[in-house]
Amino acid sequence: METLPQVARDEIPKDGDQQAYTVLVRNEHNVTVYTATLMFSGLWVGDLPKPD
Repeated sequence: METLPQVARDEIPKDGDQQAYTVLVRNEHNVTVYTATLMFSGLWVGDLPKPD
């Protein structure tokens, strides 16, 4: 939970205004024990052009 936002921070936004990042945590038997998804959604509003 603590690491996912740190990883995603460097990637948002890459190719648009919507991104989703999912991680799976597995135990020593390769069984998924935890999953988390972080979603980012942005919308440019206003009269000024979207910055590059």
